[in-house]
Amino acid sequence: MYPYQGWWIALVEIEGDEVTRDYVIRRELRNRVGGAFAGTTLREDVKRLENLQSGRVGRGIRGM
Repeated sequence: MYPYQGWWIALVEIEGDEVTRDYVIRRELRNRVGGAFAGTTLREDVKRLENLQSGRVGRGIRGM
């Protein structure tokens, strides 16, 4: 179980990626601002970001 399961997402910060535009990264995320955090969805989000084939995306996600 994820420690923050069910908590509301107040902010999603995207930093460090110099290739992929923020809106492209955000559209791949299913955990969204204003929604409830879901750990299983986070794993799926990371996989989708890795599929963007940008070597920098996904490395800064803590706890993975």
